[in-house]
Amino acid sequence: MNRKQTNEFNSYTNGNQTMDDEAARYAGNQPLIDVKAAMLAGLEDIETHKQAQAMQTTGASVIKVQAFFKVGELGLPIARLIVAYANSIGDADLAGEVDFEKSDLIFVDMTVGRSRAGTILARAMTHQPAMLLAGYQLTAGMVTDYKTAILAFDGAEGGPVAAKAKKVAATKDLKIDFKAMRLKKKTLFDLMKPYINTDITFYNTILDAYIVMDGGIRKVAARIFVLDEIVMVRLVNAKVRIVELNIVKPTSLSGIADFSQQQVPNGNYTIEVLADGYLPNKILNVKVEHGIMSKVEVLMKKIP
Repeated sequence: MNRKQTNEFNSYTNGNQTMDDEAARYAGNQPLIDVKAAMLAGLEDIETHKQAQAMQTTGASVIKVQAFFKVGELGLPIARLIVAYANSIGDADLAGEVDFEKSDLIFVDMTVGRSRAGTILARAMTHQPAMLLAGYQLTAGMVTDYKTAILAFDGAEGGPVAAKAKKVAATKDLKIDFKAMRLKKKTLFDLMKPYINTDITFYNTILDAYIVMDGGIRKVAARIFVLDEIVMVRLVNAKVRIVELNIVKPTSLSGIADFSQQQVPNGNYTIEVLADGYLPNKILNVKVEHGIMSKVEVLMKKIP
């Protein structure tokens, strides 16, 4: 992924985590639950294509990649069963050896993933009989299938197979993934609108969670929040102008306009905001100091 996609992906990840943290506040809202689940599935698609893109760059064959993914998919439930069993008998060392998440087995360098798979297999072969007797459903067949998958991965050719074409395909898939995620995000924001009247703090918390942050040299110098002064809802597509520099930006779906350090030197500025249906507003003497993001709330009064 390029830097722009990485920053956007991070915003979706952060937003999804915030939705999880706030789940009690939208319990029972099935449309919201459904679109949140769709966004999680979209994140998994991005992860898959990101990994495919990286692997094709190194020239790994399609067969090798598929075999590696299968090893990870089969190893994850086995590892989790071993961790549960280890915790039940108080064996912290055993639990620590195989306490892996999906990303630890699939979205890693193949050498690292193969080493972890070997550890899981070794512990599974050692403890499988005792685990089954203790009620942990790790069958001999599961261990055998896992061993077979590892052997298939080891035997798969690692040389490039149309690596360039596969990289291009993965890059194209990522563009499609991000386009789909933007539509899902818009749907999510639309479904959040009823909370404007019932829980404005929750509404703004979710909008803020999905802000795309640029972690490169274009760091944010000033972040302008534009809100209705009565209901405190964020206003989309308001025009925010830094008067002294004559720089204008529209507010985003989150009702925010960001100005980077490259755009705005250190100093004091006047912020002017225009929004359809609202009286213009100005904020004087907004201090900008690089390294400290200035946050300004501009409250807009509706035209009588």
